[in-house]
Amino acid sequence: MYLYIDIENLLSLIKAHKDPLYNDCIKVIQKQLSVFFNFSKKDFKDDEMLLAWFQLLSEGVGKTNLFSYLDEHKFPPRPLTKDCHVGFSANKLSSIYLLNDADIEFAKKEGALLIGSVGEEIITFNKIFLQQNDYDFHKDLKIGDTHFTKWDDGNKFALPLTDIIFIDSYILTDSSLIETNFIKLLQVLATNSRTLINITLYANNKHISIAFASLHKKVIESVEKITGVKPNFTMILYSDQRSQESLAEHDRTIFTNYVRIKSGDTYNYFNSAGKVITKGREISYISLGKKENHDLANKLLVDLQKNIDFIKSNSKEIHGDKKSNFLSLS
Repeated sequence: MYLYIDIENLLSLIKAHKDPLYNDCIKVIQKQLSVFFNFSKKDFKDDEMLLAWFQLLSEGVGKTNLFSYLDEHKFPPRPLTKDCHVGFSANKLSSIYLLNDADIEFAKKEGALLIGSVGEEIITFNKIFLQQNDYDFHKDLKIGDTHFTKWDDGNKFALPLTDIIFIDSYILTDSSLIETNFIKLLQVLATNSRTLINITLYANNKHISIAFASLHKKVIESVEKITGVKPNFTMILYSDQRSQESLAEHDRTIFTNYVRIKSGDTYNYFNSAGKVITKGREISYISLGKKENHDLANKLLVDLQKNIDFIKSNSKEIHGDKKSNFLSLS
């Protein structure tokens, strides 16, 4: 994952060195992120405090981490706009931005990117710690426990996003569960977003209990209620055939810009009365702020793309808007 940071934000972070989470934030910079400084390397040399800080930082940097200096070419370009993320690469859509800009609130309210203003550096890092106030990128919740009795309990882990990739072969098996699980979970994931979201569902053609037109309408209307913007929705259906390598994704997993969510059982956790019906025990939230998690998520996308490419060439089972920032769908 990338971090783009302005000099004012870096100075603010350094001044917060007494914060209990400060050392964990520095460790993330050292071990997990590739950092783009929105200023010149000369600025370090001209400031004794910055130079001393950078020398200490460099002593613990991981072998694969990169430090780059953008000089006067700040990224994102200034002034910031609410749609500054449009056209970003997949990596930039999954980056952390600590920025100093008079118009930053426009971009933050859009909910597409993880952005922190001056003074919000540690708060922003804690979001990739899944609000745990600790150097931790993984959170397991027991389904039906007091901390997870309904999908709305996942609101606290909702991060900015532009894309949701939903992989579950059985999520549409029972039409009576779609509203209270698939649709509700999309709304929870979109809680903090006010931007166009690309939603992609990958499911088994043999386990579909709803017509695509009806599902498309439900998805568009329900997510638009949250974001104020009509999303794009694509459904990809696979069918395993004899003597053909399986196209199934056996993990139930959801990918968003900053988090993966994994489930041992289909995400049909609750019935219409709110009663737990799944046999699964836990749901896992995995932050992509950890390099290993980010790399595994990218591998998932590569493997999924191979399946999608086969489906594109051999069937007509890709339905809907066919828009994604992380997959090629058309």
